Amino acid sequence: MNNRKRRAKMAMLSMVILSFLIIMPFNLSFAKDFPTRPINIVVPWAAGGEADMASRVAAQYISKFLGQPVIVLNKPGGAIAVGADYFLHQPADGYNLFCAGATLGLAPKMQKMPFTLSDFTGLVQIQESKCVILVKKDAPWGNFKDFVNDALKRPGQIRYGVPGMANVQTLWWEYLKFQAGMNIVAVPYAGDANVIPALLKGDIHAGLHDTPLAIPHIKGGTMKALAISERDEEFPGVATFGEQGFKGNYGMWRALSVRKGTAESTYKILENACQKMLSEEGYANALKRMGSYPGKMTGSRFIQFVLEEDKLYSQIIERMPKK
Repeated sequence: MNNRKRRAKMAMLSMVILSFLIIMPFNLSFAKDFPTRPINIVVPWAAGGEADMASRVAAQYISKFLGQPVIVLNKPGGAIAVGADYFLHQPADGYNLFCAGATLGLAPKMQKMPFTLSDFTGLVQIQESKCVILVKKDAPWGNFKDFVNDALKRPGQIRYGVPGMANVQTLWWEYLKFQAGMNIVAVPYAGDANVIPALLKGDIHAGLHDTPLAIPHIKGGTMKALAISERDEEFPGVATFGEQGFKGNYGMWRALSVRKGTAESTYKILENACQKMLSEEGYANALKRMGSYPGKMTGSRFIQFVLEEDKLYSQIIERMPKK
């Protein structure tokens, strides 16, 4: 009797072990379902701009925490429409991320676009930076007030560059024009990286740029800043927009999004990697060398921030003169 019981117990134990061995490989395989191949970050601007540079830093750290290569794909054109269209034609599987800031919500408000903000799900704010009005070193203006006074005397004669016509730089310029009552002409380019050469050549007179793009030209002695969104030791003596009488924060941020409909499990894996990235000292130092700062938000908190910002930009657009 005892032998039969022992044999029964052994048989039961063998079945449990066998079941565990059968199930375990399946669970391990499932855990490795994402990611199993390289991930792309689609940047809808030309290489060399702030979004591109921030994306390349983020790619290194996301790759580190996910164990797969992360590749930056530049798809400039159409005020982010080209890049967005490419991205939205990829599967909602987490293998393609989209880099954009406020432009993602602004662009459909300012011109006809083949997408809306709701086509994307915010993942992480990867970077934020201060911005400056940048002009050539030999420009006749000492500050932004001088620029405005000259523009008022010469309506339609001063040109400024923007990276497309549906982005946060365009919005801030329009807000400045509205407040000052000045008539200056917007000249669109395919990304910030193309505005700078035009400014250096004298094709345009001014640009609104992130400090990472501005610092090398300030230190190189080819350009100067007329106003900044927030006081910065890298720009001694440069007054803020507020100090010169203009409302608005004039800062910028960039973020990564996934396609709407991405599986929650995939989203969580990506979010976890991004949270680790933001806490890395090396990531913060890499951005600091560029003149910017790491973002502060991921997941639901970031999604709520985007929605609140979008409402603010809508209010600014609504107050602008209709064209």
